[in-house]
Amino acid sequence: MRMGKMRSIGTKMNFLFLAAFLLLGAVLTYAANIEMTKGMKNTIIHKVQSDLQMSYAYIDEKYPGDWSVQNGELWKGKTKMSGNFGAVDEVGKLTGDTVTLFLADTRVATNVMVNGKRAVGTQVSAQVAQKVLQEQQTFIGEAKVVNKPYQTAYRPIQDGSNKVIGIWYVGVSQESINSAVLSFLTVFCAVLGAVILLTLVAVLLFTRRMKQRIQRIVSALQAAGNGDFTVHVQDDTEDEIGMIARGYEQMQQNLQHLVRNVSDMAEQVAASSEQLTASAEQTAEASLHVAEAAQGFAQGAETQGQLILQRAAAVSQMKERVADIATSTHIVSEVTSGTTLQAEQGEQLVEETVHQMSSIHDSVSITDEAIRQLHDRSQEIGNILSVMQGISEQTNLLALNASIEAARAGEHGKGFAVVAEEVRKLAEQSQAAASEIAQLIGTTREDASKSVAAMREVSDNVAAGLRISRQAAEKFRSILQGMQDLVPRIQDISAVARHMSAEAQETAGGMQEIAKMSAQATASVQQVAAATEEQSASMEEVKMLADKLEAGAQSLQDVTSSFRIS
Repeated sequence: MRMGKMRSIGTKMNFLFLAAFLLLGAVLTYAANIEMTKGMKNTIIHKVQSDLQMSYAYIDEKYPGDWSVQNGELWKGKTKMSGNFGAVDEVGKLTGDTVTLFLADTRVATNVMVNGKRAVGTQVSAQVAQKVLQEQQTFIGEAKVVNKPYQTAYRPIQDGSNKVIGIWYVGVSQESINSAVLSFLTVFCAVLGAVILLTLVAVLLFTRRMKQRIQRIVSALQAAGNGDFTVHVQDDTEDEIGMIARGYEQMQQNLQHLVRNVSDMAEQVAASSEQLTASAEQTAEASLHVAEAAQGFAQGAETQGQLILQRAAAVSQMKERVADIATSTHIVSEVTSGTTLQAEQGEQLVEETVHQMSSIHDSVSITDEAIRQLHDRSQEIGNILSVMQGISEQTNLLALNASIEAARAGEHGKGFAVVAEEVRKLAEQSQAAASEIAQLIGTTREDASKSVAAMREVSDNVAAGLRISRQAAEKFRSILQGMQDLVPRIQDISAVARHMSAEAQETAGGMQEIAKMSAQATASVQQVAAATEEQSASMEEVKMLADKLEAGAQSLQDVTSSFRIS
């Protein structure tokens, strides 16, 4: 099984430590071998160099006299050194080295053994012969002795005339060095293996404890990934795992707070959506009533305008008759009876006109109050939208904080990051819907304001028409009273006739003004009806957007309900 596929971090760490310790042991063993071999060689070199000087001085003292060659044999003073194995064995015992006497380049006395026999008669290596015999210098270093590597020291043997006649040698076999190094490495590896074993046991115990601590955190994170934030991790240590545990606890508290806030806000948005839907329905219903009232008022105003035109024509006819009375006083008695009857009819018509204008004034007042209520209701809806926009902004901000905390959680926070992204999208949709509703409400408020202004103008015009109609009624009463008094006051008929002519002319002008005002009122009411229909359509759109907002809030509640926080 490859290490990358191991599920347990403790197993990975154990394998990692084992590989590291094995590599470290191999490196240390290799380095110890090199350094030990190098150190042993340096030590042996110094030893053989020292042994060379000491043994040569020892031979020189024990066997006094000059070195010489006699009859092809090596002599020291009066002592024959060729074949003198006692001398080389004695030096060998003192130094622990191999010792050899050369006559020229040939061994004549040595404790070096070949196949169980002394290597007498063998030659020194060409490298040594060149250095010692030819160059007459001491040779220190590794050299072949009977075809085996030795750490050696050679010095020339000179006779009384300083002629080089032989070589004095001491050395140590490389096999003895290798044996010493091998012995050291055996002990070193045993100690190193024991240390590595004890360290691995300690590491195993440590990783087992660490694995248990990490497993608690992993279990809590897995539960959190499934929406369960009720699992707690208690770890009071000050190391990185303890910091991770405390970070998880902090994240858990923050996410619990976030989920609670999102859930509460979703409930608030749902409640606000329901309230907005109800307000939109009420406003639409009120708009329909206003439109119906405005249509009825427009029809009544149109009929009233026709009646006013008829009354104006009647007043014009009356003015002509009064003129005839002024010029034809001799037929006053006959005309007086007819005029009295017409005056009574005129008074009745004017009274009807006054009554109709009062009705128009009342209708205009009702319409004006309804539009004012529509304007106020639009203001209330605007306030609700402001609250919704604030909630959407807060929801968007909380979604952003949740994304940041999920990003900090790394791989384990991806699930919650998706939830936070959905929350943010819902918040943006809510904010966009609220903005659209705010625009529709703004348009509705502008239309309502225009309608209020138009209805105020209509109300003023109707009030003026009502005032003029009442004045006309009073005039007709005066005419009727005058006509009733005409018989006993026949002598004043001309003055009364002129007065009636002037009053009739004034009344005709007033009736024309009333006709114009009635036409204007009709046009204004039609504008109010059109604006009210637009307002009703806008309220339908508001209701649709409110339904979407309520559905989004319900979806948000469904998402947050999947989390366990207590």
